[in-house]
Amino acid sequence: MKSMKKITIIVGNRPQYIKTSKLVPALREFFDVTYIDTGTHYEYKMSKIFFEGLKIPRPDYNLAIGSGGHGEQTGNIMIALEPILLKEKPDMVIVIGDTNSTLAGALVASKLNIKLTHIESGLRSGDREMPEEMNRIVTDHLSDYLLTPTQAANDNLQKEGLHSMNVGDLMVDLIYGVAEPGKYVLATIHRASNTDTKEKLTEVIEYLKEFDMNVIFPMHPRTKKMIEKFDIDMGDIEVIDPVGFKEMLQLESKAALIVTDSGGVQREAYILGVPFIIMRDTNEWSELQGGPTGLLGEDTTVKTVLCIRNILDV
Repeated sequence: MKSMKKITIIVGNRPQYIKTSKLVPALREFFDVTYIDTGTHYEYKMSKIFFEGLKIPRPDYNLAIGSGGHGEQTGNIMIALEPILLKEKPDMVIVIGDTNSTLAGALVASKLNIKLTHIESGLRSGDREMPEEMNRIVTDHLSDYLLTPTQAANDNLQKEGLHSMNVGDLMVDLIYGVAEPGKYVLATIHRASNTDTKEKLTEVIEYLKEFDMNVIFPMHPRTKKMIEKFDIDMGDIEVIDPVGFKEMLQLESKAALIVTDSGGVQREAYILGVPFIIMRDTNEWSELQGGPTGLLGEDTTVKTVLCIRNILDV
């Protein structure tokens, strides 16, 4: 009997946990899948809560890398990953998105001559000072197979001389059809460009205070740390702990407006049809305007699995 081909999937942050909630079980119908969590979102509320809330299979490996500078974190992930990939000997490594986990997985897989697939490839903000932009570019150029979420991403890769396959956005399968708008503003702020200086973070918080309706703010641990460090007054903003994906989706779907610097949250708002303001100077999801026309009703998980089956001839 022919043995199943092996796939290793590497994740490390909220959007990656969410996307794999459907992708991992779907792939396991055809492949022997090893699931690795790098543990870069080391607090309970930023990792374990997503696994429990979405009933995601527990990782086969949790590297427990924790926080650190970009070079330190990427290097530590690589050091921990290499012996695992040498032991597992997968036929393919799959990385998702634009995190340090994505880059580290791509570097290790390519150095070990393991076929590499990048899901959510081709996104470009044009801002090379953004760490995620460099992670995207390097990962795309290291990858053997590029699966894009949008036609714009396809076009970006074509300009760089790379071939890609448009399978759609995995988030669509998880988000479509959730609830009706409500009467509050939902805010998510966590990027270094908004949180790492007192001046900028104060400006963001003062902006949120100006809304004439309740502002709900599920606060990222990084943001909480900086708020406390700079002793910034939150006023009447309703600060809550981070929530699981389903709870966050309910908050998003019922909001009158979303204010965010998150690539994942802006896409969720876009798919739900909730107005949103992006608190960034540049944006890799440049096509998120005018509503989610052409996205709804597409089973992108199925398309992604079929594409990978074709690649591995299964």
